[in-house]
Amino acid sequence: MSKQCKNCHTTLKDEANFCTYCGTKVEEETLSDMETVVLSENQDESFLDYEKTVAIYPANEEVKPPKLEQPMERRCPHCGALIKPDIQFCTSCGKSLVPKEKSTETKIILGIIVALAAIALSLGFFILQKPSSKEVEEEDTVEIVEPEDEATACNANSETIWDETSQSCMNKETYQRNQEIQACTSSGKEWNYEKNTCEAAAIEGYRPGTYTLNFEMSIRKSPSTSSTRLTTKPKGSKVQIVEVQRGSSNSASIWGKLAEGNWICIKDQEYYYLTN
Repeated sequence: MSKQCKNCHTTLKDEANFCTYCGTKVEEETLSDMETVVLSENQDESFLDYEKTVAIYPANEEVKPPKLEQPMERRCPHCGALIKPDIQFCTSCGKSLVPKEKSTETKIILGIIVALAAIALSLGFFILQKPSSKEVEEEDTVEIVEPEDEATACNANSETIWDETSQSCMNKETYQRNQEIQACTSSGKEWNYEKNTCEAAAIEGYRPGTYTLNFEMSIRKSPSTSSTRLTTKPKGSKVQIVEVQRGSSNSASIWGKLAEGNWICIKDQEYYYLTN
């Protein structure tokens, strides 16, 4: 009679000491571990023959359906030899029985395909986001402002004016001062930026201002020693010079024009007649 595993109820060969399915050790069973079969008066010993054909289970154990036995042998996929199911190399041809992973070449090809697909998607997205040449042209047209239009817009503002010289839009006060400075320097005078006034250009460091007489000086009608003497000023007195220029008969001399319109000599080749 064949044996059965107590753990999984797999049918085993008579000589098996361990279960071929779950590995449980097979022990000899005794009647104390089995349900006893009691013959009634109407049953004969032929019932015992039936007993041999059925599985006898321990008295207090849950009955489970037997599992299918694991195949004890298989064939090598390379040479066809019969082999055990749990070995990793064929005992006949020596080749591996473990399923191989995808080759490196296959992985490389798949990687290239994925990379190309990502590049294609990126290019497609870039093309969709890139503005057309017509849109770019329209944007450029909107941003470009012709000089004439800019000048018109500048002059339309009550606080600004277009300066043709610098080709820029200026505040009207700044523009007016620039015009005055230009007119001042064109006439040979100097612009006093501290006072914002046009003054006579300095000659050898002399410019309009208050001066003190170092000597008694003659007041003349024109900037020349040969012109008519109108009056004299005592030494130490002060005079207000409004304009400075060189002498009409002696370019080495420097004369100052008084507020009254007369002239006084500031210096010549020999003396400094006035100091400030």
